Amino acid sequence: MEATVYLDPKSVRDNRMTLRLNDAELAIITSMAQYLGEQPATLARQLLLRQASEAFGLASNVSRDAA
Repeated sequence: MEATVYLDPKSVRDNRMTLRLNDAELAIITSMAQYLGEQPATLARQLLLRQASEAFGLASNVSRDAA
């Protein structure tokens, strides 16, 4: 098996954060992710980063592949 080489080592996502959701919250994320064709964790990360960017007054649209 070939090792993955990253052009930018800072782009490697190896930090974890635990997030606990109730059934209704998980259903919202899961349904939205299924509708958009995304993985639920990927969608949750995108939403989290978009909200954080807006809270700090940064660009209002975080790209799908942003840090």
